[in-house]
Amino acid sequence: MTISLDSEKTLVLYGPENAIRVIKQFYARVQNVSNLITDTSGPQAIIQVKEYSEVLKSLIDRGVKRRLITEITRDNLRYCKQLASLVELRHLEGVKGNFAVSETEYMATAILHKTEPITQIIYSNAGAVVEQHRYLFDTLWTKAIPAQQKILQIEEGVEADFFEVITDRKEASELLETLSKSARKEVLFLLPNDKAIIRMERLGVLDTLAEGSESGVRVRVICPITDINSHVVERLRKESKIEFANGDEAQSGILITDSSQFVSAELVDPASESFSEAIGTTLYSNSKRTINLLRSFFDSLWNQVELYKRLELQEKLEKEFVNIAAHELRTPVQPILGMTEIIESMSEDTKTIQVAREDLAIIRRNAIRLEQLTSDILDIARIESGSLHLQKENCSLDDVIIQAIDDIQNQVVYDNDKQNATIDYQPVDLTIYADKRRLSEVLCNLIDNAIKFTKDGQIIISAETRNGEIIISVKDTGTGIDKEIVPRLFSKFATKSERGTGLGLFITKSLVEAHGGRLWAENNKDGKGATFTFTLPLMF
Repeated sequence: MTISLDSEKTLVLYGPENAIRVIKQFYARVQNVSNLITDTSGPQAIIQVKEYSEVLKSLIDRGVKRRLITEITRDNLRYCKQLASLVELRHLEGVKGNFAVSETEYMATAILHKTEPITQIIYSNAGAVVEQHRYLFDTLWTKAIPAQQKILQIEEGVEADFFEVITDRKEASELLETLSKSARKEVLFLLPNDKAIIRMERLGVLDTLAEGSESGVRVRVICPITDINSHVVERLRKESKIEFANGDEAQSGILITDSSQFVSAELVDPASESFSEAIGTTLYSNSKRTINLLRSFFDSLWNQVELYKRLELQEKLEKEFVNIAAHELRTPVQPILGMTEIIESMSEDTKTIQVAREDLAIIRRNAIRLEQLTSDILDIARIESGSLHLQKENCSLDDVIIQAIDDIQNQVVYDNDKQNATIDYQPVDLTIYADKRRLSEVLCNLIDNAIKFTKDGQIIISAETRNGEIIISVKDTGTGIDKEIVPRLFSKFATKSERGTGLGLFITKSLVEAHGGRLWAENNKDGKGATFTFTLPLMF
């Protein structure tokens, strides 16, 4: 049977011979593009049924564009991989039925056998039918995904992307709870306003996340923190490991778990304390691309908040430093001026040598303090500008340490400090290649620091070689390192002492690192005092 195109017609044909004849005539008349939709059995039939494979070959030989949509599964995967090299193949979940449409004709069958020709076919060249199915095919084509993407998902066990719009608020609440419980590694939570924390607390989500944080899940929450919710934030900070950052108000909230799923809910009633009343449409998805974008956005906000906190802290520390420095500068200057005035006002009879010596000692002691502060500030400037230069030479480690001890003990005498700590050191007879003056400065800073916190007790200095390094320790039996200052112990302006600017340990660490070494500190295990340890390479 030959179908004439003289007039529009729609036919139902029976029998394999008629079906094959119509199929061949249909594809023989295709001019530019062949569009085919087929169910999961289609790929195998096209590859294995001789008549179909011959039709496909003729299209290839004639240079006709070939587009095919099917559902790619594990069962038809190998046939789809073959087809992907012969046609432009796309995957669409749940495809049912089979139809083909060209520029002028349409044909379809309800049943397609995997290894046998079809026995029934519907054919039409009616313009309205053809246009309708061309539009349908183009619509499905835009929704379908490239075959290689689905093939990769199946072969590598990758879950397909999905986007689900949820309008049922109860379902959205249950989803939020489920995702919170499912987190194993990380949760990122962006809350749109201050009352959102109250809503999450009432829903039980925050307690779930708190439990997760105690089990190793890192939970980070960005939200506006105000008087309305600060009590909840403080409670969770004390009772869990949830990290909070103060953020701005937003139009929607976002929850991302393990970088694998996210839920985003629009905020329609900011004042409501009920989650189901506050939200509108909710989007739920596992799209990697979208998650990566949202995560990048979250991290950007988080880093911005952290930077702002650091800037605030830096500003606070700098203000404290200005106050401390002003005090430190005034402290030595006033006695210098005062003692000078006293000496000048003395009569010749009372200006005895002994009095003059005592007054001059006060002047000398305070001038040294002033000189040290000036030196510290200049060292900071050199360190931060990268212009600190070392004058290295071979020198005796024993000589450097013993001289540092003598300098500190003499300073204690000049300062009239009432301290009874003893300083012990056993010589080791080592030659090092270092800047002798700067190494002495390191030791003086560490010994002086130990004396500040050890009025009575013992300071032990030790040195040894191990693994190509010289290890030098200053151990004291004083009050130890305050827990509050531990995180910034070697930062500028870090101090808990009644005297000092908090620059010494920063400078000390910088000098050790300039020598290629390391510096660290820890409280002693017996609870008495602390130990500061630094290393120097044996070879520079």
